[in-house]
Amino acid sequence: MEDSNNLDKLSNHIEKVIIELTKLNKEEINFNQLFSLTLESIEFIDNEYKNLNGSQKKDLLIEAMNDFCDHSDILNKDQKKFFKDFINKDLFTIIDGIIQVSNGEFHINEQQQMLLLRCLSKLCQFLFKKCMKQKKQTRTIINNP
Repeated sequence: MEDSNNLDKLSNHIEKVIIELTKLNKEEINFNQLFSLTLESIEFIDNEYKNLNGSQKKDLLIEAMNDFCDHSDILNKDQKKFFKDFINKDLFTIIDGIIQVSNGEFHINEQQQMLLLRCLSKLCQFLFKKCMKQKKQTRTIINNP
């Protein structure tokens, strides 16, 4: 019963964070938001579940993210697919990387290098789109005073 309560509590936390992230950015869910969600959820788990060991915390986070994705009413079909891809392809590496960094043991392996490059690529794409959008808005204001 306690495992179910832990899962529900963490799934509710994930939903609240996703709602806040999408409100702040007024965008679809993106990789950066899921990375932020992972960081916030790890911190939440560390504070709420001190009785669990590291492996149990990791399993709880992965299970809660899957549970949220599978049962969410706030995600559309494409968002659920994107979220599932994140869980299946990136979440394990991200969690391990965050734990290594927090323990001062971070050594970049080939899998982490690829993830880092993908993160940087997504970040650059996001910043480029944001910059272009701001330039377009500035041109509109200048051309239509």
